[in-house]
Amino acid sequence: MSQSDSAYLKTVDRALEVLQQFDEEHPKWGSSELADVLGEHRSVVYRSLATLERRGFVTRVDGSSQFRLGPKLVELGNVVLSGIDLRQVAHPVMTQLCKETGESVFLTVVSRDESVCIDRIDSPQRVRVTMDIGGRYPLHAGASNKLLLAYLPPQVREELIARGLPAHTPDTITAPDALGEDLATIRQQGWAYSIGELTPGVAAIAVPVRDSNREIIAAFSIGGLAARFTDEKLDNLLDATRTAAETISGQLLTWQAPEPATEHSGSHRTIRIGLIRVLSLSDEEQLNSHGRLIEAFIGDPGLAVTSRCIEGHPRGLWNDEEVHKAVPKIVSLGQEMERQDQVDVLLVSCAADPGLAELRGAVTVPVVGAGSASASVARTLGKPVGVLGITNTVPSPIIETLGDQLVSCDKPETVQTTVDLASATGMEESVAAGQRLMATGADTILLACTGFSTLRIAPLLEQELGVPIIDPIISTGLISYYAAAGNQCQGASCMPE
Repeated sequence: MSQSDSAYLKTVDRALEVLQQFDEEHPKWGSSELADVLGEHRSVVYRSLATLERRGFVTRVDGSSQFRLGPKLVELGNVVLSGIDLRQVAHPVMTQLCKETGESVFLTVVSRDESVCIDRIDSPQRVRVTMDIGGRYPLHAGASNKLLLAYLPPQVREELIARGLPAHTPDTITAPDALGEDLATIRQQGWAYSIGELTPGVAAIAVPVRDSNREIIAAFSIGGLAARFTDEKLDNLLDATRTAAETISGQLLTWQAPEPATEHSGSHRTIRIGLIRVLSLSDEEQLNSHGRLIEAFIGDPGLAVTSRCIEGHPRGLWNDEEVHKAVPKIVSLGQEMERQDQVDVLLVSCAADPGLAELRGAVTVPVVGAGSASASVARTLGKPVGVLGITNTVPSPIIETLGDQLVSCDKPETVQTTVDLASATGMEESVAAGQRLMATGADTILLACTGFSTLRIAPLLEQELGVPIIDPIISTGLISYYAAAGNQCQGASCMPE
C-alpha cells in the first residue's frame, strides 16, 4: 500500500464528494436525490450531511429535509483570502514601490501587544532603513506601529496604553493623552507619519491593508532618512504608498458581500436591526464590528444593521454604578433609533442585558438582549450548559434563562481584559477553560462576553472541544433577525409569493 493510500480516509473523501455536488445549478440537495446521484445508500449520504451540518459546512433549508452550503465555508474562504496569500500578494507590489520611491518597504502585523515585520524590501540607497523579518516592535512608536494600534478595538488600545509608553528616542510620544490624539488623527485621515520616534533621524509613512471584509489586517509602510522625506516629496510618497496598499487590498478582495437590497428592489423590504453598543466608541470600524458579524453570518442581502453607542462609557459597563448611569442613556438611544433609523428591532449588545426592561417599556419595536437571547439558544439544545466568560460571575439574565441547565462557569485563568483574551495565551487558556467546563458535565458552552464575538473565538473552541459553542452576537443576531421580520408583518401583508 502506498503512503497516499495509507493516509486515505474513505469517510472523509465521501463527505468531500458530497460537498462538491453543491454548485450554482444545484444549491440545494435532499439526501435521497443526492444518494441517487452519488450511487450511495441514502443512510450513508444522510450521515455525511448530518456530520457536515454539525460542523456548519451545510445547513438545512428553512427547517426542511433539504440542505444548502453553510456559513463555515464562508469563514474558511475568508481565512484563505485574508491570510494565507498576504505576503505572496504583497511582495511584488512592495518591490515595485521600492523601485518607485527608492525607500525601504515594510509589511507589519499585530502580534499580541507588539508589531511583527513579516516582509521587507530594502532600499537600494547606500544609507537605508531596515527592519528584521520576524522582529518585534512597540505599538506606540513609529508610523506602521501606531497605525496598527490606532485600529485595534478601543478597549484593547486603552489597556495597552495603560501599561506604559516607554521612550525609545527623545521624539517618542510618552503621554497617553497626546498619543490618543495622534491615534484619533490617524483613524480620521487613514494614514500615519512619524519622524524619529523609534530610530533617530528616520521618517516613515504607513497606510492600512484590508482583507475581503474590509478589516485592517496589516500596515504597509515606507521608511528612510528623514532628510529625504521633505515637504515637497511627502505628498508623492504618500500617494505612491497608498496606491500600492490599495493594489494589495484589491487582490485580497476577491469575495464581496452582496449589496443590501432596498425597499424598492422587488417586493421585500430591508430588514433593519438597531444594535446598541454599551461601550463608547469613536472608531466607526469598531462600532460596526458586531453588526458586520451578524450581516456576514446571516447572509441576507436585505439585512441592514445600524450600530450606535451610548456616550460617556469608554470602559463599558464594568460595575453596578456604571450600569445605573447607562440605563437612561440606553433608553434614550433606543427611542432615537426607533424614531430616526426606523429599525424593526433593537439589540442590546451586552451579556448583562442592561436597561432591557426599561427599553421595552419605552419603544414599540421588539427589544432583544445578548445575555438572555444567547442563553435561550443554549437552553434550546436541551443539554447541560457551561458558561465561559472573562470574570468569575455569570450575568443574572443568563442564570435566570438557563435555570437548572447551567452546570458550571469558568474563565481563562490569567485573562482579565479583552487584551489578554486576544493573545495566544488567552486563546490557549480559553480552550483549557472549556475543557474544565466539559469535565463538569457541560455538553454546550455559552460565551458570556461579547468580546469573544469580536475576536471570533467560537469556531476555534468548537473545533478544539467538539461541542456546540454559543456565540452571543451571532445567536442574538439570529433572534433579532427573525424578530425584525415578524415585526414587519404586523399591520402589513406578508403573504408568500
